[in-house]
Amino acid sequence: MCGSSKKWRYIPTESVFSNLPKNSAPALLPFHALTGCDTTSYIVDHTKRSSWKVFKDHNKLLNNLGIGELTDETIKSSEAFVCRIYNVHQSDSVDAARHKLFCRTAKPEALSPTSDALHFHLMRVHYQTMTWINAHCATPKLPSPV
Repeated sequence: MCGSSKKWRYIPTESVFSNLPKNSAPALLPFHALTGCDTTSYIVDHTKRSSWKVFKDHNKLLNNLGIGELTDETIKSSEAFVCRIYNVHQSDSVDAARHKLFCRTAKPEALSPTSDALHFHLMRVHYQTMTWINAHCATPKLPSPV
């Protein structure tokens, strides 16, 4: 159900899932958390709509986010996804992407997050995604939120 109090409408979930890119459903929750939700921040100057264009082609980079332990491999693939959001396809490191973006624009607001800031953001995204995935469990097995 969506809309406003004067005009509610229902969107069938089947139509949403039938329009998703092939095999992208496992990455949908991490994508939502990564690009901003009620409990995680968003990536500055990048809306869900602009990030969706990247998601359609590179959703596999988010597949392991929210599953098991947050590994270095998962962090690196998620970092590569963020680089693609910033349209720096040659780099899989946000620090290298920051350098390229600074050389292009020299505007601090156009820069990607630092690797440390992104790491903490990915920890929040991972935890939030795990919470959603285990929402059906009476006692979900989640890591410490600290």
